[in-house]
Amino acid sequence: MKECFNKNYYKNYFFEKEGNISYDQIDWNEIVKEYIKKFKFDSFLDVGCGCGNLMQILSKKGKFVMGIENSEYAFKKAIGKKIPVIKLDIGKNKFPFPDKTFDIVHCFGVLEYLKDKNEILNAMKEISRVCKKQIIFSARFDFNKGDDIFDKFTNKELDFKPKDFWLKLWKESGNKKKINILY
Repeated sequence: MKECFNKNYYKNYFFEKEGNISYDQIDWNEIVKEYIKKFKFDSFLDVGCGCGNLMQILSKKGKFVMGIENSEYAFKKAIGKKIPVIKLDIGKNKFPFPDKTFDIVHCFGVLEYLKDKNEILNAMKEISRVCKKQIIFSARFDFNKGDDIFDKFTNKELDFKPKDFWLKLWKESGNKKKINILY
């Protein structure tokens, strides 16, 4: 994965769909409240956890959390918040957890940045393997094409695909867990 998720991304990138707010301004408390209301879980793995904001709030709510991050900048920010996170390239490596370790595995806006379909399938297999109950997944779907300053970093063959495309890939990866696709 190319290093596009640096300090510039987290400080200056604005999410048009979120009303022109930066990553640090997202209301993570509302997201956590919604997840706790919608899903029953005690343990949570955030694949591509960024700076750890979501996990920080979940851990304060008594949830066991763990993160995986490949960006050096975000990894250091999460560590600075005392968030349990490992640095790992998810497209190339096996996750260092036993099977069915986490009730929920969260992967939000990550897979479309991997190098190719094989890396995506590898990550999907690992996500499925360590997940006990449910996967929460999101990617840059076809409706938001062109609103990301990091378009040049995504895999052009796998970016901006409709929801059905991603569901087919999850099935191809061998996943049998319930998948909640959010966008």
